[in-house]
Amino acid sequence: MLKLYGKYCKGLYGFAILCVVCIALSTLAELFIPKLMSDIVDDAIMPGLFDVAIQISIYMFIFAILSVAFSVASSYLSAKVTLSFGRNVRQSIYTKVCDFAIEDFNSIGTSSLITRTTNDVTQLERFLSMVFGVFVKAPCMLIISVILCFTTSPKISLVVLLAIPFICIGVFIVIKFCVPLMRSLQSKIDAINLVSRENLTGVRVIRAFCKQAFETHRFDLANKDLTDTTVKVTRIIVSIIPLITLILNIVMIAVVWNGAGLISAGELEVGQMMAIIQYSAMLLISVILLSMIFMLWPRAMAACLRINEILEKEVSVKDNDASDDSHIKITGQCVQGVPVVQFKNVNFTYPTAKHNSLSNINLDFELG
Repeated sequence: MLKLYGKYCKGLYGFAILCVVCIALSTLAELFIPKLMSDIVDDAIMPGLFDVAIQISIYMFIFAILSVAFSVASSYLSAKVTLSFGRNVRQSIYTKVCDFAIEDFNSIGTSSLITRTTNDVTQLERFLSMVFGVFVKAPCMLIISVILCFTTSPKISLVVLLAIPFICIGVFIVIKFCVPLMRSLQSKIDAINLVSRENLTGVRVIRAFCKQAFETHRFDLANKDLTDTTVKVTRIIVSIIPLITLILNIVMIAVVWNGAGLISAGELEVGQMMAIIQYSAMLLISVILLSMIFMLWPRAMAACLRINEILEKEVSVKDNDASDDSHIKITGQCVQGVPVVQFKNVNFTYPTAKHNSLSNINLDFELG
């Protein structure tokens, strides 16, 4: 999959690097806001220094604006890279398919070719967009949140870190059940596209033989199969949300419980406690975002394999192929100034036939 992305993102590396930089800067600006909130509470509100509170609030506003600005820029650059990649892949698939012989079409299927050119490419676009939006931001958020939590209060940070293994276990269980279902989704889409295409292109024949009920039943079966598989995948993915929410709430309760004791003992300030709560939430959210990458990866990988099957397929009939000169000879010459194409001892056999359909054909084609 990396090879496919690298090949069709050529010329877009500059936009990709700039997008990564914007995402990192947006994350840094976003993570600096809880620290400023802590300073407002501890250094301004508690001592009653409202001038200091206004000054820090201005800094918070500036960082919030910077975070939004870098986020908008990263979204634009991500869309530029993602959509350009999809355009390049679709163009390459279409160019390759135009060279296919009839048997190449039949080996894959027209409906499958349509699905691979549209739905499969869209899956790769979504995954690439998710990589930019999550895979870059989540590690930055995770690492910086851990550092800031430990520098503020190592005791409370340990409570937050203990929750990460439980989230990872839950995500691993979901991925284990989702992978086979996600891989089968694309073939289900192929099936429903096949039925739809046959019904729409052959509607006159279907009506002439009064087969509307039969074709409707075929479509219902394909539609139900796709729906049932999609519902199964959605149920498994959605089931992790209550578990993660429960873990987040338990962590927040543990943080507040331990933080209250430290505040009473004079080891922690109220503002620091507020910052730790926000950093704890960001830390756990970053873990959840990273897990989403692994949820989408199986379907993107399946789409990549299906697209590579087209791009790497050897075309059965090639132009200017003179590998079998014993059966066919095409020559161009002039007879009394008139161009002639000559076929000498030509044989033709269909791919699935055992015997020649044409044998020892000799023809001369003159101009006109």
